[in-house]
Amino acid sequence: GQQWLFTNGGDGGYSDIDPANPGKNWFSSNHDVSIQSCALGSQCNRNNWGSNISTSQDLVDNSDTGGDESSFYAPWMLDPQQSTTLLVGTCRIWRGATKRVSASNWGGMAISPVLGYSSTCNSNSPMVTAIAGSGPKSSFGSKVLWAALENGSVWRTLDSGLTPLPNWQNVTPSSAPLLPVSSVALDPHDSAGLTAYVTYQGFGSAHLWKSSDGGSTWAP
Repeated sequence: GQQWLFTNGGDGGYSDIDPANPGKNWFSSNHDVSIQSCALGSQCNRNNWGSNISTSQDLVDNSDTGGDESSFYAPWMLDPQQSTTLLVGTCRIWRGATKRVSASNWGGMAISPVLGYSSTCNSNSPMVTAIAGSGPKSSFGSKVLWAALENGSVWRTLDSGLTPLPNWQNVTPSSAPLLPVSSVALDPHDSAGLTAYVTYQGFGSAHLWKSSDGGSTWAP
């Protein structure tokens, strides 16, 4: 049978492998904003996770995201169109590289306002629980990004490269439950990135919602 290797331990969250370099670049995470990388692929073990700077330092932690709090496991992903780009969710969306600039600087930046109609990011703020990216590709990765929150709201930008901040629209299904969103998936056959599937947790309501027009209309 197949051999399963023990490569990391602890209170683990999301994991990912760089599809452009699967034999080398692996990523893992722990509670809160705590993302680590390892450049040894299947040779990774719990002693050599960290960052490209040091195994004693996370690739990204709360100090790199403005001190923002997050859901228990901060959602993050490698941009599906540019795997050297990392997207991280707190109460907003952050984007940076999969390598630190220096020991004191990840190099990432917030690319959304605080979502959920709050001016600050603290334990009372609704946190991002899911991220997805697609649409046209640019020098920074996917232009179209989606984010969903623990309060059930869904947000979308059509141009994540706009500065100082992209324009994010609240495209929450009007009759969706006020429950946490567990995931957002975009149809890979829609090159515009406008066909989305959103899943809700909880009971007593529809769990899966689909939009084919960028969130203007939805159907369970």
